Amino acid sequence: MVESNKIYTLCVDSEFSGIRLDQFLAKRLPKCSRTCIQNMLEQGQVKNSEGALSKKHQSMKVSFGTVFRVEIFPPKPCELKPISMLLDILYEDEDIVAINKPAGQVVHPSIGHQEDSLVHGLLAHCKNQLSELAGHQRPGIVHRLDQFTSGALLVAKNDLSHRHLSEQFAQRRIRKTYWAIVYACPTPLAGRVEVHMGRHPRYPLRMSVSLTQGKVSITRYRTKARSKCQKYSLVECFPETGRTHQIRVHLAHLGNGIVGDHIYGRPHKDLSRQGLHAYQLSFTHPTTNENVSITSKIPEDMMIFLQLYFDESTIRPLF
Repeated sequence: MVESNKIYTLCVDSEFSGIRLDQFLAKRLPKCSRTCIQNMLEQGQVKNSEGALSKKHQSMKVSFGTVFRVEIFPPKPCELKPISMLLDILYEDEDIVAINKPAGQVVHPSIGHQEDSLVHGLLAHCKNQLSELAGHQRPGIVHRLDQFTSGALLVAKNDLSHRHLSEQFAQRRIRKTYWAIVYACPTPLAGRVEVHMGRHPRYPLRMSVSLTQGKVSITRYRTKARSKCQKYSLVECFPETGRTHQIRVHLAHLGNGIVGDHIYGRPHKDLSRQGLHAYQLSFTHPTTNENVSITSKIPEDMMIFLQLYFDESTIRPLF
């Protein structure tokens, strides 16, 4: 059991020699999630003989005989103010809650959103009973959705649930389904995108595809409908990894940017935000081990666009 306010001394034996630092820490501290380990590196809680390590060291290979000193700090008290807001609850029990996030709302506090993030509303709704493993600014947050992406978001109410769900995401055992309205039509109509992704070399707020740099990202997709004017398509996407802006970048890489996406696609007069919706999450419940599927129906603004440009007979069976 990993306890707060304690120091652990971890020596690399032959079994773990040559693996990444973050993988080594995860194996030796199995109660710590990936996010928790990244936070510890970010805050200088992991040290070797040369001093404190940082997040940039997470991929370094550990060597036999190396000793790491890990300080586990007690969780910081939550400094965020609970703010009552109307939340669209898709599912809730004493371990998890699933929210239908509207487009335009940020998940956690950021510049310009210090009191209107989803986290503020969750703190009020859950009476501060949220996991702290993702840090005191992101209580309960297991995964994220972009500000202008709508749909199903899973939140952990306690640390046990958070660890269990984080492992499922890391092991690609959570099935994620998204709907995207794109320009033109993907070629081929169905396929798999597997590319490296990283920060854009010139625009740090954007992500880009690289031949060798960055992390591997994978999305499967299939085209479900084409518009009457053949200018747009409705695409079902199944991301296997969870990189920042992944689906948006992958569809743009195919030449089919998302309608309304001001960064990777093009704005559109009939859709004020990117036409991307997290439709369904299927996972194993962290305490009952039952299979759970949570569905968020396609939002009104995307449905209005589909009704404007697509034949109703092709859209109605999908929803």
